[in-house]
Amino acid sequence: DSGAPDPAFLWDCIGHWAQTDGLWETAEDAYRKAHEQEPEDYGYCLGVALNHLGKYAEALSVLLPQAEIHQPDEFSWYQVARAYEGLGNIKNCIKAYKKAIEINPNYTEAWFDFGGSLWNLGVNDMAFDIWKDAVARFPNHEFVKILEQFFEGHGLAFGGFRQCNAD
Repeated sequence: DSGAPDPAFLWDCIGHWAQTDGLWETAEDAYRKAHEQEPEDYGYCLGVALNHLGKYAEALSVLLPQAEIHQPDEFSWYQVARAYEGLGNIKNCIKAYKKAIEINPNYTEAWFDFGGSLWNLGVNDMAFDIWKDAVARFPNHEFVKILEQFFEGHGLAFGGFRQCNAD
């Protein structure tokens, strides 16, 4: 060991800096350079950036090996679910969210976003069931209020504005 910093690690750090500043394209480029050098260790962040940029098929190609082999945790499976949602793949989206929740039953974001993904994909009855379970499990979580406002037609889900029905 020469004591020199690991280049993949440095690219990953640059990616995190860019991501923190909302520079998602720059983050993607930096994460990609880290991933090219050490794919087992640096795929997750690249997958997150690709999901954020709407590049779901590519994100999935990076995230699946992370979730299945290199980093099989709830966060990886959550990102896999988001990629499947973006691709409109309901069946695999459900499987990935269930895997994330199985690994960590207290992962609140996964519970609430699972319902949101189902809602976005048009599986409204199942979305209601998931949200009902989420609210029962986490009754004091901030997402409960957001969900209530969503069903009332206002709040953060609508950019803070009340929706009007055109009669």
